[in-house]
Amino acid sequence: MNVLSILVLLSALHYYGQSVAMKVLLPNPEAWDAATPNAVNAAMVNHGVYDVTSYGAKCDGSTDDTAAIQAAITAASGAGTIILPAATCVVSPPTTGYILNLGGGNITVRGVGMGVSVLKVRASAGDYKAVFGPYQGTFSNVTLADFTINQNTTNNPVTSSIMTYPRMVINSASGGNNLTVSNLEVLDIGSVNAISAGTARSVITHSRFVLNTTGNIYHDHSTLYISAEHSTVDHNLFVGGINAAGSVCAIETHAGTMTITGNVVDGFWLGGNITGVSSIGDSNAISVSGNTVINAYSGFQLWSNTLRTHTSGFGLRGVTLESNIIRLTQNSWTVNPVSGKAQTGNPSGIFITPGANLPVSNILIANNAIEYDLSTSGSDPFNTSGMGIGYWDALGTNRASDFRILGNTIINSPIYGIRMSVAGSDFEISGNHIINPGSSANRGLAAANRVGIFIASSSSAPLADVRVNNNVIVDNLPTSRIVRGIYLATPAGSDISARGNQFDVSGATTTSYLFPLDVNTNTQTPFVEFVNIAPAITSNMWPSGKVALNSIIYDVPSGKALHVKQDGLNWQSTQYSNAAPVSGAYSPGDIVWNTNPGAPGVAGWVNTARGSPGRWAPIPLLGDDASAELNKVYRGQTGALTFGAIPSQMCAERSAPIHGIVTGNPSQATPSASLGNVNLSWSSWISDNGTLTVRVCNPSAASITPVPVAWNYRVDR
Repeated sequence: MNVLSILVLLSALHYYGQSVAMKVLLPNPEAWDAATPNAVNAAMVNHGVYDVTSYGAKCDGSTDDTAAIQAAITAASGAGTIILPAATCVVSPPTTGYILNLGGGNITVRGVGMGVSVLKVRASAGDYKAVFGPYQGTFSNVTLADFTINQNTTNNPVTSSIMTYPRMVINSASGGNNLTVSNLEVLDIGSVNAISAGTARSVITHSRFVLNTTGNIYHDHSTLYISAEHSTVDHNLFVGGINAAGSVCAIETHAGTMTITGNVVDGFWLGGNITGVSSIGDSNAISVSGNTVINAYSGFQLWSNTLRTHTSGFGLRGVTLESNIIRLTQNSWTVNPVSGKAQTGNPSGIFITPGANLPVSNILIANNAIEYDLSTSGSDPFNTSGMGIGYWDALGTNRASDFRILGNTIINSPIYGIRMSVAGSDFEISGNHIINPGSSANRGLAAANRVGIFIASSSSAPLADVRVNNNVIVDNLPTSRIVRGIYLATPAGSDISARGNQFDVSGATTTSYLFPLDVNTNTQTPFVEFVNIAPAITSNMWPSGKVALNSIIYDVPSGKALHVKQDGLNWQSTQYSNAAPVSGAYSPGDIVWNTNPGAPGVAGWVNTARGSPGRWAPIPLLGDDASAELNKVYRGQTGALTFGAIPSQMCAERSAPIHGIVTGNPSQATPSASLGNVNLSWSSWISDNGTLTVRVCNPSAASITPVPVAWNYRVDR
């Protein structure tokens, strides 16, 4: 077998991931003399390939092979590939510095597969700073691939000197370019960081990191600490342990232009810490997508703080967190893995750290799924700084702008579903589905914290351009725990609107539920429009503060449309019937339009007294007879409206053109035949000049597909 054939076989084995020992391919390594290599070994060296067994490494799982492996690295002189065999090579720190010196870089350390080629730290080896040094060095063009590092913390326990001797795999804090970690497995980790990468264009991909969960001491830990721009962390597995010392954070970043995607994090207190804490400047162009975080206390933290000369501008600007799955088992985390003390933090899905002191901008949090354990015990701890998604500015001095929270699903958040309590402008919170917010079973949690979406400011300055639209907020617990669906507590003069939101509190007991949408003052006057699916709205459920004129509530159970009166505080209802009400609570000014004005000869009835059912006075028809009034009413039938499948606790809308009608005209639409399911409800309104819109809602627990039918409509000019 010639040298070229050997190299081709080596490449093929690496490409196809075959676990075949080098000893099968090459003559017996024991016959080689490391001082005077035979012809085959010399040819491999000439091609930049250095087999550690050629330099005396036994790799028998017991012999200390540190010196032999270092001899191979030294022979490479920063320009070659170090080959590890399909065996276990034991290494130990010659000093408390690093175990193996890679020099300045331009070197690859490669095995034949994870779990096949193994570097194992000797039992009772003592403290060390890194497996590969120099510690905090400059590394360029370094690759670690296709082998396992067993840090053997079980048999070399971490000591109180962990912050001085952090036991990393590699620390490239001084910079460089192109660090690649591929198909590397690191086991039994007991370290401050497994990898600290200050090398620009670092790539950590398809690797596995498994923490020691029994021999650690309580200390801060981030498995990956990336402080270099243009870096990628993708498709890695991180395994820690609930309540285990050191199982703190899987991925921590301190730079911009970074991609974090496709990773799986299991059993860490915090899935990721995405920071703008960098001396380089603003951290921007960061994408965190498609990751899965399970058995965690919190998902992703965004940390935006000053550092050294970076004291102005933005901390984080241009960050996207999209399509991540976050499963929080907060009730199981009873111990803080950093301090060892009882856990009292804020379980949150995706959040800006409350102590952030640099502004954040251009933040997109979209299409993530966040689910908590449902709180079941009255003694479950809670912290009011927690939330499914959002930012609470605890300092009261920071700002946010261009902040988007779109299309997320948040389930069983113990406190707020979404919270934005920070000064700033251009916030959009739209299309989110929030189920059982404020669901802590601890009765000590105040009503003000049991909210689906909470909007406030950390200063007295009004918020500008805040849009809270088309969100669905549901409490489907047998006994509700939610108090407010949306709570707008913004300063006077804030520019805020809340359109198209839907609320459904459908349990057998709903006494906790006070407001679908509430406004805390009479000075912010937001525009509101929402659909209430259940329970039926009563007058004490109207927003307690002023809203803008033309605000409207569609109450599905009662079939009423509620329009705010001139004072912005009281509401009057509009509904349709062929007779004045004989039961139910009504307010003065409520109107019932007659669906058959020709028969009793009146256009409708207006209520003149508060009470049940009130006092109803007829509204006379205009003109001399009923036929004259009928000419002022548009009646007809649309074509068949096809809604398709409507998911559980959702609504769907379809529109039909009707010539001559204008917005503000009272309208009513009813199906000309059965929709096929008695659980469906509907409402209609004039959504634009010449357009009638019909909304069908499904309050049930399963998807329903309405039968396509034509709709009879009546529109009063």
